[in-house]
Amino acid sequence: MNSNPTKITPDRIKSAIVELKYSSKLPFDVIIGLFYKVLDDSYTYTNRPTQQIKVDDSQELVFGIQHIFFNDKIHLHLQPGALVFNGIQKDDNSTGYKYIGWDNYLPEIYKILSEIKDQDILESYLRIGIRYNSEYPDIDIRTSTKFSFTFGLPDITSKKFSFSSEFMFDDHRIILQLLNKNSSSDPSIIQPTSAIDIDIIKDNLNISKNDFENLIPYIVSAHDLEKQIFFKLLQPDFINTLKPIY
Repeated sequence: MNSNPTKITPDRIKSAIVELKYSSKLPFDVIIGLFYKVLDDSYTYTNRPTQQIKVDDSQELVFGIQHIFFNDKIHLHLQPGALVFNGIQKDDNSTGYKYIGWDNYLPEIYKILSEIKDQDILESYLRIGIRYNSEYPDIDIRTSTKFSFTFGLPDITSKKFSFSSEFMFDDHRIILQLLNKNSSSDPSIIQPTSAIDIDIIKDNLNISKNDFENLIPYIVSAHDLEKQIFFKLLQPDFINTLKPIY
């Protein structure tokens, strides 16, 4: 039996990011136009302000533009030097969003990389980053995970805290963030929320865009490591409450 569940309910994933750093000799405006031309008709292009600040009742300042290609499964945020995929989509059965699942997510990434590989848009892929953020409005990190938090004052118990650590594991750089009883990233959730945020980074790659198939095992390995760390953090009793399927 696989040591890690293949599915939990609910998964509580708020963001599922796969970021590929790339090199290119082309200006970014040209890259945007070529992606628009090359990607098939299932994708829609839109752009949105990165940040809007309201000056008064009639005026807003706009800072930066996000360039987004999306279909019914995946979003691709095209950035200077980075392809940022997100596997979270609107849930047709609710007002919220849901994770499409890795078995749907990875083929969509492969499809886009395949469609651009024969074009002279990118040169090579330099780094992989995978970041999953899961939020739980109803848990306490201290009892649901194996994390232990003390800060030299034994008579004081901290209920609300944030913890961040960066370390190397299995030849990957890991950034782990744990938040207990903090504000949710979802403004519709007002109750205190705990979060497990794991970022897996594989640096120092140099894979030609024509050999993108060689990139896929690195993406899969980083995703597997993400799952391994996530489930190793959790207490077995808490995993059982998530209705795991192996």
